[in-house]
Amino acid sequence: MSTKLPKISAYIPHDLYKCLQKDQRKTGMSMSQAVIAALANHYNLEETVGKGVRGRTAPSGRCAFSSSKPTPMKGINSVS
Repeated sequence: MSTKLPKISAYIPHDLYKCLQKDQRKTGMSMSQAVIAALANHYNLEETVGKGVRGRTAPSGRCAFSSSKPTPMKGINSVS
């Protein structure tokens, strides 16, 4: 499947991966959709999330990707 969307790749801690995997299974999203939804939620950009993710929400709980406002991620330097 080809796409014109940018591709990212990252190594993440196992605990974070397990939480993401748990959430994506509960919502029926693909892993890519779950990452997009988590990033959009983190940056308060849910309205920009494309078709395929919209309408699906993360389950509430310890691993669910939800926050009231974006917060800096530990170990990541912000670039202006």
